[in-house]
Amino acid sequence: TIKTSANHIEQLSDYVNTPSRFSRSVGDELRGDLSYRVRSGLSVALKLENSETLRDLGPQSVSSYTDKRRRVSLSLSKKLTETLNIDVTLAEGIGQQFYVKFAENPRDRDQLESSIKGRISSKLFNKVSTSMFLAVTSTDIVSIHQSNSRDNRTRLRYDFKPDITYTFNDRVKVEQGYGLAIEFTDYDYTFIGQDDFIDRNVTFWNRVTHQTTKSCLLYTSPSPRDRT
Repeated sequence: TIKTSANHIEQLSDYVNTPSRFSRSVGDELRGDLSYRVRSGLSVALKLENSETLRDLGPQSVSSYTDKRRRVSLSLSKKLTETLNIDVTLAEGIGQQFYVKFAENPRDRDQLESSIKGRISSKLFNKVSTSMFLAVTSTDIVSIHQSNSRDNRTRLRYDFKPDITYTFNDRVKVEQGYGLAIEFTDYDYTFIGQDDFIDRNVTFWNRVTHQTTKSCLLYTSPSPRDRT
């Protein structure tokens, strides 16, 4: 199957008494999806994305910029057994920021991103299912103007997110999930007061879903977090 879509978005925030808070966004996006399923049960999907957005912060601001993004991804999905599925996605993308008043604010930059993501889903028992999500993402941020080259850096992020679902009956379901993200930031040039660092983010969540009637769904979802 082949799908294409095009979007145009405009958003305006204008304040009479505080014109410095003015903001206007104008964006266009074009997407194309190609999916194919082979006889072995393997599903292949190719996605292409191209977007451009103007962030206008008013004539008094030097921070207005145009954001351009292009991305391509390839996804593979395979049902290994009746109770085991695997999904893998490879993606490459580039984001570019071009400042409208470059002479006054030379912060143009490129952001290159590569990622590989995978999910394994399994139904362990009749009422218990689980999944495991893994991802590795590499992001290179490069300032075009040499005066900002001290901000050039590479971010490497690892994500690990298992979850489990207990289905007690047709009306009650309990979900539990855990997430661990570790991010390394490596600056191309090291200056005083600017060092490489590691960021760790931990999440744990529970969600209880109760289908009271066909048209009424109740759920609660406390989510404690830890960040260091």
